[in-house]
Amino acid sequence: MYKRQPNEKLDLYTRQELSRDGGAYNLEQHMSKWMQSEAYSNMTIEEQRVEFDREVKSTVQKAKKIANGRVEREAAQRSLPYSEADLQSWIDTPELVSDLVESEYRKLTGRDSVTEDRNLILQLDNGDRINVLQWALSRAKQRKGGTQ
Repeated sequence: MYKRQPNEKLDLYTRQELSRDGGAYNLEQHMSKWMQSEAYSNMTIEEQRVEFDREVKSTVQKAKKIANGRVEREAAQRSLPYSEADLQSWIDTPELVSDLVESEYRKLTGRDSVTEDRNLILQLDNGDRINVLQWALSRAKQRKGGTQ
């Protein structure tokens, strides 16, 4: 029902939300209550299977959102320019896209690696200053969407 996340901290926080006794996203308690509802009992077996899967995915997604918020808040409290979720997003970027962004970064700065330089600040041509990892994620998003 729950697929482990590659980032250990996000995975831990998500599992905490899914198992917190009495919590809004406690998966076992939520699904037990949902399965005892009148709406569930009025469904066919096939509908129950589909709706059960949908309800589990919805609950897990909400728990992931809460966990991601915790990671983002922790990064802000430590005054980091990026969170572990941002770093994981960069790691999970498709290789063709990340290679393209890395190439742009090398041309722009003469430096080798976005990951190694993730704590640095990049000054853009328009004068704006942005964290290297945030810049790379933004460029990757533009490249995946096909915009330039």
